[in-house]
Amino acid sequence: MRYRHFLIALTLLAATTAPAGAITWPGEIVLGPDLSSNTLEAWTPGLYEIQLFVWNPTNEHTGDPIQNVGGFELNLSLTEEWFFQSIELPPGVIDFDAATDAFYCAGQIPVQTVTGSSPGWGYERYAHLATITVGTFVESPGYGGIYVAPYWRIPSIPGHMAITDADDEYSLSPVYPATGSYEWPVMGINAWVVPERDTSWSELKALYR
Repeated sequence: MRYRHFLIALTLLAATTAPAGAITWPGEIVLGPDLSSNTLEAWTPGLYEIQLFVWNPTNEHTGDPIQNVGGFELNLSLTEEWFFQSIELPPGVIDFDAATDAFYCAGQIPVQTVTGSSPGWGYERYAHLATITVGTFVESPGYGGIYVAPYWRIPSIPGHMAITDADDEYSLSPVYPATGSYEWPVMGINAWVVPERDTSWSELKALYR
């Protein structure tokens, strides 16, 4: 079923483009090989590193940009043919969930600013949350993707992934998949996905109520 959803999402996303000057959503979860891409090209068996980011982290209560992410919680899932091998967190960050596809983390991750030209996602502020190694044994891997979801045990904000603001008594704020839906992959494997930014912020929030 997950693979079927991916194929449907791929068809929809391939026909979508991110409009110039589109609205910036507070707190988007992004995965990719680096800052500039959310597509992993992997046509042979092996292990591959990808990066987990939160773009534009924002304190929902104050409306201010978060300068230090004090923790985060979310789940990841992969399409068929792929598996999670390991995760590497920033120094001082602790994951209280031992699973390689679940994050229930606390620490202090400084938010950085992109210098020079803006990356493909169009944001200038981000926090690097983790380096994740994925793998496949398939000789010629096909199309695939990685999905995000709220933390699988008891999410701190029901129905949402979340981050905390280390400079505001670790207050919680929701974060959202960059592609606009938990049913769509946030990173493509041998496939192209784009951020869904032609929806207003109020409309986006309504999707998760």
